[in-house]
Amino acid sequence: MPTFKNRQFVEDSYAYVDDEGDIPASGKIVLSMEKFLGCADYLLTRRDNWGVRLNVDSDPMSLAPWIESIRLIDVLFPKFSDGRGFSVAQLLRRRLGYTGELRAVGDIGLDQANYLQRSGFDTFDFSELDALAVNQALEAFSSVYQPAADTMFPIFKKRLARSKVDAIH
Repeated sequence: MPTFKNRQFVEDSYAYVDDEGDIPASGKIVLSMEKFLGCADYLLTRRDNWGVRLNVDSDPMSLAPWIESIRLIDVLFPKFSDGRGFSVAQLLRRRLGYTGELRAVGDIGLDQANYLQRSGFDTFDFSELDALAVNQALEAFSSVYQPAADTMFPIFKKRLARSKVDAIH
């Protein structure tokens, strides 16, 4: 199934292994957090990339000992109106310093794209949409009011910097 990454749709190279399934000997895989915690030592010895899928009620802080080894973290949004996934992303990026791929999966919509990106997601499961629509949604706002996990510079800091320059001249 395609996933939206780097401003385009790409084929997903990871396979999800459910809790009852066996871990394949090779290949890129994603495991639930519960299954991951049960076999973390084994996964650290694998050469293939692996990832963890968090539910919105999972505690992302429990991944802290392995955060630098995890290549992909999926955050599963159970329904469109549940915003806890945004908080999970913020915790991963800002508190744990996670730098790997962070993917939003589940019941997410196009009107959430910009907020997902601001929260730290860099990959999205928007398989039913076209790339132009997703890119337009990601660029919907040219200015922001508060800092977030993304690199956008909040407008109050722009104004402060401008006032300091004006004071010099």
